[in-house]
Amino acid sequence: MAVLQALVVVPLSKVVASLTQVALGFALMGVGMVGLTTTREFGLVLAMIGVLARGTALVTPNLSALVSLRSLHKTGTALGLKSSASSRGQFMGPLIGAVLLGWRPASPFVVGGALLGGLGVAIAGSFPMWHRKRETGPSSLSQQ
Repeated sequence: MAVLQALVVVPLSKVVASLTQVALGFALMGVGMVGLTTTREFGLVLAMIGVLARGTALVTPNLSALVSLRSLHKTGTALGLKSSASSRGQFMGPLIGAVLLGWRPASPFVVGGALLGGLGVAIAGSFPMWHRKRETGPSSLSQQ
């Protein structure tokens, strides 16, 4: 992910809005997760992991950037709340995944992938952002 962030996200951020990257990242994560359930060939499994990693590389830094840009006065508090929500997800995800795994082995990947892909589509459909360059500061917040 670190390599992908340096090679892909940094140059992409000069021409594509952060919210667009988040939407694309969630969609890629969903495709990667669902793709893992449909392939058994080693090379394809690695490709799906690569798609998942690309999506995560797009989402992680851009969410932090959006939170810090949107919280004009209490940036530390907002980033702390984002971190807290992330930690709760890292705790609850495996618990829910274990229940789903007990039900059907592929279900955590299918459910997680569907939720991530749906979230990407919902973000993309909710904001007129596809032709905007990356926001550069508080004055551009009203554009997104």
